[in-house]
Amino acid sequence: MSRIIDITDKLSFDEKPKIKIKDKTFEVNDSAVTMLKILPSLEDLTPSKLYDFFELLFNEKDRKVIEKMNLNLEDFSQVIMSAVELVAGTEDNEGETVTPDMT
Repeated sequence: MSRIIDITDKLSFDEKPKIKIKDKTFEVNDSAVTMLKILPSLEDLTPSKLYDFFELLFNEKDRKVIEKMNLNLEDFSQVIMSAVELVAGTEDNEGETVTPDMT
């Protein structure tokens, strides 16, 4: 008989990280597949790769909202890289700290 170990409660299916811009909060796609597509491309970053990351990290509805913000390239890059850092676990903890009563 084979052994079965249930690790379901160790996984966080419903807990997606979020970033906040002004008064809007955006859920970031933190799937392993997404990060496996993004991480190898970070060393040779181009504007087209930034847009590819944008499409991978945010759902269509959120992308439309972010696009309507008319961010300049530097700010747009900051949004993308902050989302990557958040998902990769390398963010510098700037901004608001999440506490249990905030979730």
